[in-house]
Amino acid sequence: MHKSIEIMTFPITIIKLNERKEVCGVCNADATGLSLAVPIWEDILLPNTWTGDWGGAPACRRCFVAQEQLRAPMALVHFRQKLYKEYRRKS
Repeated sequence: MHKSIEIMTFPITIIKLNERKEVCGVCNADATGLSLAVPIWEDILLPNTWTGDWGGAPACRRCFVAQEQLRAPMALVHFRQKLYKEYRRKS
């Protein structure tokens, strides 16, 4: 993407080389533009009450809301399966 603007009658072209695109760290859905994150350590999703080491991962709204309900650490694989089962029940 590029756009041209004029400053003092000299044309300048601005080119964005790396548009930032974020992907949910849990389900890989598009999370661009969201300022949501979930606590994670290696391949384990952590509850908000976790006091040990952790890092943050960008999250889509669905995974963010589901993570808020966690009471104990859960492997990402199991969390994804849980989300899928809930999705299947609703459809």
